[in-house]
Amino acid sequence: MIRTFIAIKIDSILEKDFWQLQQELKKKLTAGRPKWVEPQNMHLTINFLGEIKEELIPLIEASLQTGLKEIKPFILSFCGLGVFPNLRKPRVLWSGINEGKDSVSKIYNFTQDSLSSIGFSQTNKCYHPHLTLARFREPVPFADISSVVKETSFSSSMITVKGITLFQSILRRQGSQYIPLKEILF
Repeated sequence: MIRTFIAIKIDSILEKDFWQLQQELKKKLTAGRPKWVEPQNMHLTINFLGEIKEELIPLIEASLQTGLKEIKPFILSFCGLGVFPNLRKPRVLWSGINEGKDSVSKIYNFTQDSLSSIGFSQTNKCYHPHLTLARFREPVPFADISSVVKETSFSSSMITVKGITLFQSILRRQGSQYIPLKEILF
C-alpha cells in the first residue's frame, strides 16, 4: 500500500515566489512555531486518495485521462494569505488562487467523478483550493496572525498548467517526501 494524492505541480518560478514570501513572513511570524513547507514540496492538492494498492495506479491514470479530456491548459496564479480553520485558531497558513480558480474547480469535480466511477468515495468537504505555506505547531495569538494576513500583500507570477500529477507521499521524521508517479496531461 502506498499513500497517494493528486495535485498540480508548482514550477520553479512559483517556488521562487513562495520562497521569497516565506522569507518575509518568517521575520513577521514567529509565534506558533511554524513549520514552513519546503518550496520543492509545494503543490496545489486536488484530491487526497490515502493508502492505495500500487496495482490501482494504471486504473486511476486511465480514469483521470478520460475524465479530464475536456480540460485545456490554463493560467494559474496565487495571491493573498489566509488560515485554516480561522484566525482565532490557525493551524495552516496558505495562499489562495488569483487566476485559474474556475479551471481548478472543474479539475476537482472531474477527478471526483472519475475516481468515484472506479470505486473511490467522494469527499463531502467543501473544496477550497490553496497552497500551504506553513503549519503551526502551537497556538498563534489572534493579533499576530490577523495583522500578518491583512497586511501582507502578495501576488505570484503566472504559470501555465498543462496537467495534474499522481504523487506518492512518504512520511518521514524530517518531513514528507513527494514522489511523482504519473502525470496526466490535458
